[in-house]
Amino acid sequence: SNPAEGKAATLFADPVELADRRVVMLNRARGNQLAIYSPTTKKMSLLAVNFGTAKPASELVAVEDKVVLGLDSGQLLMLNLNNGAMAGAPYQPAMEADKKVQWNTPLYLADSQSLIVASDLQKLVRLSVGADLRFLNEVTLENRLVGPMVALGEQICAVESTRGGDVVQFFDQTSLNKGTSLQLPGRRVAGP
Repeated sequence: SNPAEGKAATLFADPVELADRRVVMLNRARGNQLAIYSPTTKKMSLLAVNFGTAKPASELVAVEDKVVLGLDSGQLLMLNLNNGAMAGAPYQPAMEADKKVQWNTPLYLADSQSLIVASDLQKLVRLSVGADLRFLNEVTLENRLVGPMVALGEQICAVESTRGGDVVQFFDQTSLNKGTSLQLPGRRVAGP
């Protein structure tokens, strides 16, 4: 039996708060729809976005009054929440045709107006956030980063999955050079 009874399913999840306190959620069931809640007006609106054949492949991240989202086509784009259009030029890494990409949740660093992104392409990339997402620098990773990244002072902390187990790895926020690391006693576990 179909619990949605022939209607499109709705699963809004993983809310992010914008600088103006609005909250945005992605419809995980349909991927091309956002819900935007305004605590000022106490109203929620739905916004349709056009990703073509691509599907969301990361969590949303708030960047001032916009959101950034990675797509399985490899594009990382910033969305204007007034009309659902791309805000400026997206970031597109070099990759094989028809390859699907899975992005880690991007990390926005408000002080430097930059975005740190990683994906299963095994690159750690720093982008400038302005009118466009502009490439600044990148490093190649020996192993894939798993889970979210977090800023700690001038460092970025992430979990790197290696053959010998998972490692908490630190990177410089600007150069993205590897810093110290800490071997975990097992594998990172997330989710239910």
